[in-house]
Amino acid sequence: MLLHRISYLLLLIIAFCFCVLYVDTLSYYLLLLLLLLPLAFLAIAVWAKKQISVTLLPPNGFAFRGEEFPLQIRVKNSTLLPVATVIVNLVFFSPLSGKTESLQIRCTAPAKNAVIRTLKFTPKHCGVLQIRVKKIRITDLLRLFLLRPAGTPDNHTIEIVALPQILAIPAALNTNLITGMDSNNYSAHAAGNDSSEIFGLHEYRDGDKMSRVHWKITAKTSKLYIKDYSLPLSRSFLILCDASSSDSTLRDANFAAAASVCSLLINAEESAALGWYDTAQHTGCVAYLDHLADFPNAIAQLSRCLPYAPPDLMLQNLPIEITRSGTLYAHCMIATDQPDSLLEALTELAPLARRITVLVTNPAVDLEAIRLPVHPEIHLQAFSEQMPTNTMIL
Repeated sequence: MLLHRISYLLLLIIAFCFCVLYVDTLSYYLLLLLLLLPLAFLAIAVWAKKQISVTLLPPNGFAFRGEEFPLQIRVKNSTLLPVATVIVNLVFFSPLSGKTESLQIRCTAPAKNAVIRTLKFTPKHCGVLQIRVKKIRITDLLRLFLLRPAGTPDNHTIEIVALPQILAIPAALNTNLITGMDSNNYSAHAAGNDSSEIFGLHEYRDGDKMSRVHWKITAKTSKLYIKDYSLPLSRSFLILCDASSSDSTLRDANFAAAASVCSLLINAEESAALGWYDTAQHTGCVAYLDHLADFPNAIAQLSRCLPYAPPDLMLQNLPIEITRSGTLYAHCMIATDQPDSLLEALTELAPLARRITVLVTNPAVDLEAIRLPVHPEIHLQAFSEQMPTNTMIL
């Protein structure tokens, strides 16, 4: 902007000298044109600033920590003339860390048209990232004047949820994870994946497997009906994630461990419940993973919760759906970076699960130095990850 102004000022000085040295009608017209042209373009820009709109397009799906994610910005010009430059200032805010970063984008706005600018960024940590349009400014065609459109439109803030990366399950844990226990007792409240018993029926939804179509009911009603299988009470899995750590790296590791185990169970068509403690709501939360479509939304809910709570609150405030469901879980896994703080509360889980495994995500923790409660089915398992090398937003 400053360079354009200096260049145009030099042009005016040259035109003025030309007018003084060569007294002629043409030189006067040239000087007059150079004086009036910026004013004309300024008037056009003042009119155009009311016709410029900038919109952050809703994200397509979820972002993943350490991977590039496209953010689309739509700039619309409703005037009959192009706008030389539209300057958009974006603010990225992480509620988890409280950090804010700014980014500036420049683009042209063709007449009577809309352009979509794609910005790629890499979330460094899991959780919610709020993106807001802080300021919009435009320039005239000569890029001499900078104008701000009157008022910032509403809904200029969007949220992007960065999910954890799915990691390989340690061999020792993978061997003992799915135990193959069978049971004749089934849940009366939740569907599962045991085809030996039918829990109920529902009309076909996108993503349902055609192998589960109930053909007799479908033939009678002329509508596709899908069978919901039963959930054996001793074949369900409970995964608890410690979201309390104030260290973003260790918190990400807890999320990754819980998400990786859930992903393995979902792909194996095993029913699971994912639980955590929500600091903002002061309550335990649970999400049931009975279908593949449940997985991303459940992990997104987990990634939204805020830290800064004692880890044992998660075990002391388990959701009622877990403690009073009457379910005997085949395996309960707890992803945490602070296993010492959970030891006293571990015995409270004993009536809920046949086997309890504490997934220790902090590589600095000495597993041999931890004294577990006297219980034959409480175990420790190291589960650490390598931090991604990508560095950018927050």
